[in-house]
Amino acid sequence: MRFSLFRSRRARPLILVLGMHRSGTSATTAVLGKLGLAMPRTPMARHEENPTGYWESARLCALHDDMLREAGSRWDDWTALRLVANRARTRKLLAVLAQEFDLSRFSTVKDPRICRMVPFWLDALATGGLSPRIVIPYRNPLEVAASLVKRGNGMTIEQGLLLWLRHVLDAEAETRDQRRVFLRYDRLIEDWPGTMARVGRALELEWPVAPAEVATEIDAFLDRRLRRQMVAEPELRLFHPWLADTFDALDILSDESRDPTVAMETLDRIRHAFNAMCATRRDELPFLIRSPAASAPPDATLAPPNG
Repeated sequence: MRFSLFRSRRARPLILVLGMHRSGTSATTAVLGKLGLAMPRTPMARHEENPTGYWESARLCALHDDMLREAGSRWDDWTALRLVANRARTRKLLAVLAQEFDLSRFSTVKDPRICRMVPFWLDALATGGLSPRIVIPYRNPLEVAASLVKRGNGMTIEQGLLLWLRHVLDAEAETRDQRRVFLRYDRLIEDWPGTMARVGRALELEWPVAPAEVATEIDAFLDRRLRRQMVAEPELRLFHPWLADTFDALDILSDESRDPTVAMETLDRIRHAFNAMCATRRDELPFLIRSPAASAPPDATLAPPNG
């Protein structure tokens, strides 16, 4: 049975857009808003690198940055986050959500930082009587890294690639028991009606605003010229195989007709090796990520030493 957004009396639904920075999360969230979902009351200001807007709550972003600082981390940290859930944090999050969104309607929440704190978020949403549906946009990691470098905040290509791995691996692993869908950014740009129809099927949703009613507006919004960083997929093979293998696995997960089992096993293997490296040989990772498949060490050599 499909779920009509505004007529249900069940736990209040909420869409979480979980994706790495510069991966189409803003475009995805904006399209969801144009299809009738509630958006934040105090959105982040537009920027020359994102002229159409970020479509995320400034208050929520500030809260996440506070949480990261408390945990000894920050937005551009690619190591695993250990965010301990507690009542105070849960109350703060639910209070900001109530301030920022009309939770009597179906809302959509986006902040790439959530990718690293999914278990905390899911626990808080359950406490608040909110039922999440997960949308995971993803993009070629070389395009993501190039876009981050272009912003001029000191990010290197290697750091951007490692940050991409952390966000997509954690978001995927921690949402397997949730209703979710994967969305590739370039396919959203090329065919948003087909992409959003697939999102609706996967999440069992009917959009409050019919796509045909806002087609002209969305067509104008999803200007192909805004996708400024374009990298051919074969170039991924010039880097560590974690990148191409993860990207390929996400492609499988985004295809309704394919068995996700092998893809998730691949992602588990990569995440385990990545976490081990972060814990024991973190400083080597920027060099390792540049290693092509022919010279990269097998995952078996990446396990932490005994003892």
